[in-house]
Amino acid sequence: MIYRGKWRISLSTHAQVEGSSVGITEDMIEATIKSGRMRWFAKNNVDFISEYKRGKVICRGQVKYDNFILILTIA
Repeated sequence: MIYRGKWRISLSTHAQVEGSSVGITEDMIEATIKSGRMRWFAKNNVDFISEYKRGKVICRGQVKYDNFILILTIA
């Protein structure tokens, strides 16, 4: 569980597997969620975006209820 402001953020199993298969470490994912740029789109969807030397990390999530975001995929 990762916290950012009022939000509780959790990673789905699919996101963890996808991140590790592409070579994105757990530290990069956590840093992206904690300090990356938040971009809202549609009604309940959000992207966390950070740029690193090796490329850009995008964590796409969905607001499930009240103050909880579930990260569904990592690119």
